[in-house]
Amino acid sequence: MSAYDHVNIWTGVERLQQGRKVTDELPFPGAINLEWFEQKLIQWSTRVSAEEYDEGRDIILPSSILEDELVYYRPGPIASARLLGRWPDVSFNNVFTEYEINKAREILLPSNPYDKLTIGVDVARFGSDFTSFCIRKGGRVLNLFEVNGMSTTAVTTRTIELAKEMSEVFEVPARDIDIAVDSIGVGAGVCDQLRDARYNVSDINVSERAWNPEEYANQRSELWFEVHNLFLNGEVSTSRLNSHVANELHKQLLAPQYTYDTKGRRRLEPKEGTKKRIDRSPDLADAVMLAFAVNSNFSNTMEVVNLRDIR
Repeated sequence: MSAYDHVNIWTGVERLQQGRKVTDELPFPGAINLEWFEQKLIQWSTRVSAEEYDEGRDIILPSSILEDELVYYRPGPIASARLLGRWPDVSFNNVFTEYEINKAREILLPSNPYDKLTIGVDVARFGSDFTSFCIRKGGRVLNLFEVNGMSTTAVTTRTIELAKEMSEVFEVPARDIDIAVDSIGVGAGVCDQLRDARYNVSDINVSERAWNPEEYANQRSELWFEVHNLFLNGEVSTSRLNSHVANELHKQLLAPQYTYDTKGRRRLEPKEGTKKRIDRSPDLADAVMLAFAVNSNFSNTMEVVNLRDIR
C-alpha cells in the first residue's frame, strides 16, 4: 500500500484546512501522519514544475492542494520504495561526486583545541591489498597513507607509534586517542593486541547490521553515506594531504556504487566490486571512513565495542 493513500494523510490535510494540528484526532493514532510524510517526500524526492509533471510518475504534495498552486515532486528510489510501495527505478549510483571531494581538498578548517584525535585503521585482508591509516583531528585529515605486506603485529606496532607521535604533537595521552579498526577477519587480531596494550580501540565490523537499519543495509553502507554528508556539509578538509595521496583518495571515493534493496535502504557494493572496477581495493577511502566512525556528529549514537566498555 502507498503511504500517499493512507487515510491519516488526507485527514491531516482536512485538519490544516480547519486550522488545526495535522495530528489532531487521526483515524489511526500513532501511525503515519501528514507532517512526517511530507518531510520524507521532500527529503527523498526532487521538486518538478507543472510543465514537467508526469501523472504516472510524480505526485502532488498533499498540503499544496490548499494553496494557490500545486507543488509537484518526482520520487527518488527511497521515496518510491518506502513511501509509495513502488519498486525503485534506479539501479545504482555513486556515493561521492567530484563536487564534495574537491570541496574537501580546498577547504581550510580552523584548528580547534577541543577537537579529538582519531586514528582509522583498515587492515589488509589479501596480499594485494594495503593496510591504510588515517589520522584526523576534528574534521581535518592530518595524514593518510598505506602499507603493503604488514602482519597484524606490525599493524599494531605502527598504530601505537602513530598514537605516540600524535600524543607528543598535541600533548594528549596516547592511550586517550580513539582508534577505530575494521575488525573483520585479521583486523580482529589487531583490535585484541591494541586492547591488551590498553589502547582505546573501537572494533568496527562493517558487515554487521547498520546502526540505523531503516536507512542502510549494513554498517559499511552507513559509514560511507554519513561521512559523505560530512564532506558535503564542508565538515571535512583533506587539504593537508599531498597531491599523490589526495588524487588516489579522489579516485577511490568516486568508485563505489550502491543499490537499493527491497526496503528502500541503500546498500554499498562489496569491496570486491569496487576492486574490479579500479583494479585495487579502496583501502585509503575505507581508512577515512573508519576515522570518522567515532567522534563524529552522526556516530554519537553508534554502538561499538570499545576498550572503555570492558574496563
